[in-house]
Amino acid sequence: MLADNKISSKGAIVIAGLYSQTMTLQELHLQNNEIDNDGGAAFVKEMKKRKLQKLEIDNNKLSGPVLQELLSFVPLSKLHIVKNKLTDA
Repeated sequence: MLADNKISSKGAIVIAGLYSQTMTLQELHLQNNEIDNDGGAAFVKEMKKRKLQKLEIDNNKLSGPVLQELLSFVPLSKLHIVKNKLTDA
């Protein structure tokens, strides 16, 4: 679990790169960090190549298009995005 670690978008980009290199990872727990749209976009990019089963990324700094793209990966078995900025911009 990587929750509650003050991970920034820079850290999220590194994690997304590592995710692309492992074929066995099925879940990511990234809630309660400081990931903004730059970090979220890195996950979107990698999830387009290989989907996760479960993504918990609530209580970060995600908004607008990144959240919309994350929702496009449904069906995930679980997607947590609460306490982000659900906007249309």
